[in-house]
Amino acid sequence: MAYTINQKPVLKTGGGETPPPAPQPQQSQPAVEAESKPVSTNQQFGMRDIPESEKHKAMTQEEMSAKLARGELMYGPVPQYPTLDAIDGVKFDYCDGLRVYIPKVPDGQPKKKFHIHIVEHRFGIVIHSSVMESDSYITTIQKYYTEFDLYVVKGASPINDDPFFESISQNTGAEVDKIRMIYEITRRPEVTKVITKDEFFAKNPEIAQDPEKKLLYCNVIEQVFDYTTENYKFFHRFDPKDKELMVQLPVGTIGDSVGWFAYIERFQKKTGGKIICVMNPVISVLFKKQYPEITFIEPKETSAYKPYACYKIGLFFKGNTTDQPYDFRYIGNHRTASKILDTNDDDIAPRVDLTAPRQIKDPYVCIAVQASAFCKLWSNPTGWHDVITHLKKLGYRILCIDKEPVTGQGIVVNHMPWGVEDFTGNRPLQERINLLKDCDFFIGLSSGVSWLAWMAKCPVVMISGFTNPFNEFYTPYRVINPLFCHGCWNDERCDFDHYDYMWCPRHKGTDKAYECERTISARHVINVLETIPAYQVQKKKYEESVKEEQNG
Repeated sequence: MAYTINQKPVLKTGGGETPPPAPQPQQSQPAVEAESKPVSTNQQFGMRDIPESEKHKAMTQEEMSAKLARGELMYGPVPQYPTLDAIDGVKFDYCDGLRVYIPKVPDGQPKKKFHIHIVEHRFGIVIHSSVMESDSYITTIQKYYTEFDLYVVKGASPINDDPFFESISQNTGAEVDKIRMIYEITRRPEVTKVITKDEFFAKNPEIAQDPEKKLLYCNVIEQVFDYTTENYKFFHRFDPKDKELMVQLPVGTIGDSVGWFAYIERFQKKTGGKIICVMNPVISVLFKKQYPEITFIEPKETSAYKPYACYKIGLFFKGNTTDQPYDFRYIGNHRTASKILDTNDDDIAPRVDLTAPRQIKDPYVCIAVQASAFCKLWSNPTGWHDVITHLKKLGYRILCIDKEPVTGQGIVVNHMPWGVEDFTGNRPLQERINLLKDCDFFIGLSSGVSWLAWMAKCPVVMISGFTNPFNEFYTPYRVINPLFCHGCWNDERCDFDHYDYMWCPRHKGTDKAYECERTISARHVINVLETIPAYQVQKKKYEESVKEEQNG
C-alpha cells in the first residue's frame, strides 16, 4: 500500500476543528525479549538497560513543546495540516509526503465527495485513486523526494444542479444524457479533449457518422471540458521551482550533519527551490557564509514557515523504506541523504572557511580518539601508544582535538592517549578546522572529527572495523582488517541499539567481541601512514638528521 487514509480526524483546538497529523505507517517493532535472556552487556559493565516501553514512549504535546524549546528534538514541526488550496476547500502540500485534506462540512449539510487521484508521473504509477468524502485525510507513505501529481475531482454529478449544463442543452439542442456522458468522461483524471472526443464518438457511432451532429457535439465537448476543468476538476503537477523547500537535518552528531549537508546544494540546483535548511546552529555556522542562498534555521523556528515541501534526513532503522527509499546500511551513512533527496551521490565535501593563518609552525598531526559507542573506538590495547610514539620519534607534535579528554559509561572509560598535546574542549568547530587544514594528516575513527578533517582537505586516516569503507566518505587511507569480523553496522541483519554503549551484535559476551577494532594493529596503521606524501617528507627529514648525527 502506497498511501494511508484517516476518515475520521478527531483532533480539536479552540479555534475550530483541524485535521490530525499524517497517519504514520506501521513500523516493525522490536522483538519481545525472552524471560530467560542472560544479563545484558550494559548490566555487565554497570549500566542500566533502557526498557522498551521507555525507548518508544510517545510524547505529550506539552513534553514535545518543552523539548523543542530546549533544542532536544530531532526535527521541528511542520504545519499540522496542508496549506495549499486545491478546489472547493480541499488542501494539499508535500510536507509529509503528498498530503490531502478534505475539510468537514457544517452540521446539517451533506458531505461532499471528491475523486482523489495521485500519480508519480516519472514512473507512470497510479499511487491512489478513489472517491473520498468530507472530513477525510490522506497522505502517501513515501516521505522522501518523489514527484507526485494530484488530481481532485468533485464527485457528485452537477448536471441537474448547475444551470450551465441546462443552458448548453437549451442553446445547442444537445441531449441531456449525452451531456452527462461527456461530463463523466471529462471529469476523470488525466483525460484530455482528444481522449474525450474519441471515447464519446466511439460510444455514439451514429453521431460520429452524421457530420452535422458530430460538429455540434464537438462544440459541446469543448464547452463541457473547459467548464469541468475550471469548476469541477483540479490538477497540480509537482513543481518545486522557486518554492520553499524545507530540508531538516536532525540536531545531533557532527559527522552525520556534515555528510548530509554535502547534498543540500545539489538539491537546490536540481529543484530550483528556495532551500530552508534546519540544522544545529553549532554546525550551520560553518556554512552560512559559504552558502548565502540557503536559509539556515533551528528546529524551533520551523513553525514560522509554510513550505511547499519538507524532507527529513536521517538514518532510519529496522529496514525502514518509508522515510528513505533504500536501507542506509546498503549505501552508507551520508549517501542516504542523496537517495532521500534524489541527487548525485558523489563524495564532494561542503565548502568551509580555510583562510585562517597557520597557527603552529612545527610539523604536527591531529588525532581524535573518542566516539559515542565502544564499537567505534580503536580498542587495540597499545595501538594509540605505539603510533604516537612512532610519530613523535619522527619529530611530529601530536594534537588531540576531541571535545572530551575522557569518555565512557559505567566502568568503561576511554582516556586521551599519553604523550599528546591536549587541545580538547568544547570549542567552536571552526577552531578545529583551522587546526586540521594545516596538519600533515589526521588520524581518527568513524566519528564527527573525521568529517571535519574531510572538509578541511587534509589527509584522513580513518580507523574503523565496525563499518565497511563505503559507509563514510572515500579516503585512500582507510584502515580496516577484513580478516576478522567486521562491518556489522552495514549488515541488514544487525539493528543498532542506541541505548547499548557496548553494542556488539554478533559476538557480545564472547572472546571475539569487538575484534573488528582490536585486531587493527599499530603496524597496520603505520603502514598506511607511510603512503601519505607529507609523512614521507617528514620521515625523510628524520632519516637525514639521524645520518648527520651518526656522521658527526
